[in-house]
Amino acid sequence: MTTIQTIALNKLFPSKANVRRTDSGEGLAELANSIAVHGLRQNLNVKATEGGKFEVVAGGRRFRALKLLAKQGAMPKNFEVPCNVLGEGDDAVEISLVENTMRVAMHPDDQFEAFQQLVQAGKGVEEIAARFGVTPSVVERRLKLAKVSPKLRAVFRAGELTLDQMMAFAVSDDHEQQEEAFKNLQSWNSTPRDIRAVLTQEAVPLSHPLARFVTEASYIAAGGVMQRDLFDEQNEGYMPDRGLVLQLASHKLEAAVSMIEAEGWKWVKAEMERDYSTNYGRIHPTYEENEEGERVPLYDEDDKARGGAIIRIGHEGELDVTRGLVHPDDVKAISREPEEGESAPKEAATIPASVIRELSAHRTAAIRLAMAENPQVALAATVHAVALPLFGNHGYHTSLDITLRSQRVADMVTVKADCKAHEAMADHAAYWGERLPSHPADLFAWCLEQPQDVLLALLAYCTASSVNAVQDKFDNGNSPRLAHASVLAEFLALDMASQWQPSVEGFYNKLSKAALLMLAKDAGATLSLVVGNVKKLEAARDVMQAIAQTNWLPQIFRNAEAR
Repeated sequence: MTTIQTIALNKLFPSKANVRRTDSGEGLAELANSIAVHGLRQNLNVKATEGGKFEVVAGGRRFRALKLLAKQGAMPKNFEVPCNVLGEGDDAVEISLVENTMRVAMHPDDQFEAFQQLVQAGKGVEEIAARFGVTPSVVERRLKLAKVSPKLRAVFRAGELTLDQMMAFAVSDDHEQQEEAFKNLQSWNSTPRDIRAVLTQEAVPLSHPLARFVTEASYIAAGGVMQRDLFDEQNEGYMPDRGLVLQLASHKLEAAVSMIEAEGWKWVKAEMERDYSTNYGRIHPTYEENEEGERVPLYDEDDKARGGAIIRIGHEGELDVTRGLVHPDDVKAISREPEEGESAPKEAATIPASVIRELSAHRTAAIRLAMAENPQVALAATVHAVALPLFGNHGYHTSLDITLRSQRVADMVTVKADCKAHEAMADHAAYWGERLPSHPADLFAWCLEQPQDVLLALLAYCTASSVNAVQDKFDNGNSPRLAHASVLAEFLALDMASQWQPSVEGFYNKLSKAALLMLAKDAGATLSLVVGNVKKLEAARDVMQAIAQTNWLPQIFRNAEAR
């Protein structure tokens, strides 16, 4: 018979009968804090042992939290703990199992709503965080999820949306926008990245050059409201009012135009986005060093009288001024035939093509030497060369004889979800696609500005995209290309078991019954059905379930890892 009594904490010790073995330390500090604030809300289940001591058979996490509080000096070591003392006929293991299995965890949405009710009752974020032993950011995230559209929260409660998808919807506070995105995306099949992309498609990320140029402070001062993604630590936030951002940027560029016009140029204009339709001539300046040892370009008055400047927004949001440009109409005027009375310009002597070729060879040798002595530029040029074909080469080229091809392996499979690597590589592509300049002509300048670790990371992705280990019907499995892929797999410690989880549709149902039987035999799996007596789909499902209990991999994967 179970009795209730208080027992000194220092007379309690953990029992081997407690069935909870895994993750028993998870959230222990939060539990200890909750006990310190709210008290022990549920008794420990204990069993008497020799020497007047008691073993804790259920409530082990609560016991460890109490010990942590005693260690921290928040309670005495002999604190009286309310306990249910089991009788002789009570099975300790059974009681522990009942306590750990008969409870149902609170639905996350219930927790979000409860935190919201605490705020509505007058408790602040900091107070709630302190009372529950969590950080203020955790409370803010739960409150953010409580603000998601009630319609979507109902879908979440019904199990048709995941928590990650709800976090993505929380990037916007507009319920109508959330519901429209849910409707258009068929969100139960959409990734969190898809949801965020739709809800922020009109917003300007703070990491974007346009937002950096305008500055968050100026945007807010002009009445703009920030949009924060509390669930993406890498994202600083968004400026959702794109019209206001463009207006502020335009005003700032106009002020810069007035400033540059004061230098005396024939014309000055600003471009919000680079205009590639006009081919400008260039005026080459002379240079002098300033007090900091920097080379400063100098233009004389004649240069300014026939040239101009374009103001743009740089990659990091800085003001980018290109001076010494000659408009095509002015270039034509300069190169026109002289009128009567004017002296004709000196004509350049015609150089034979063979000599031009030799001169260009000399120039090539000089460029090679300079690059060999400047590893940073060499790295930037290499990254530029391999990135161009992957990120939109629209007629732009590199002088380096380096080419890169990327087979679209994701298009070669029917069920991409069978291998997690497809989605992970798509995430890499999306990351770089958002980070790189939108026009290929800007890519080389961007590469030159990057630190070496960024260039190496991009080079790794581009190089990885060129790997071709696809074995087609013309390969015998031992071609030099596939052999090198096996060497790569070995040095990369490739673990296909962690990446490949075959489905019925993507793998097993594509095999004959005879092949399914051979696979099961190779894996040492025990089938529950006689494969010959059932339809192939049912046989495929049975083989998949049986093999899932083993560590089996197809021979092609084992070959790749064994070399």
